[in-house]
Amino acid sequence: MGRENDGALYLRLMRLARPYAGWLTGLFVLDLLDGLTVLLAPLPLKIAVDSVIGSHPPPAFLGWAGREAGSASAADLLLLVGHLLWMWA
Repeated sequence: MGRENDGALYLRLMRLARPYAGWLTGLFVLDLLDGLTVLLAPLPLKIAVDSVIGSHPPPAFLGWAGREAGSASAADLLLLVGHLLWMWA
């Protein structure tokens, strides 16, 4: 196929894909979000080292697991970290 036919091929492809533009946009956004979740991978290990092994309180988004309130033990936090690591593996 020559270069002169490429433009016609792309136009035909765009016409065929137009009814699915919403779905294709959604898939593109989900693909971008999937790439961003890779940045969250070290977070469970940080929680394990700082809050389970160390003496730092858990992060604010884990407010229900606050050590100072006595509502969660180190074993509970370790189970949570294991679950997060399993989910993101």
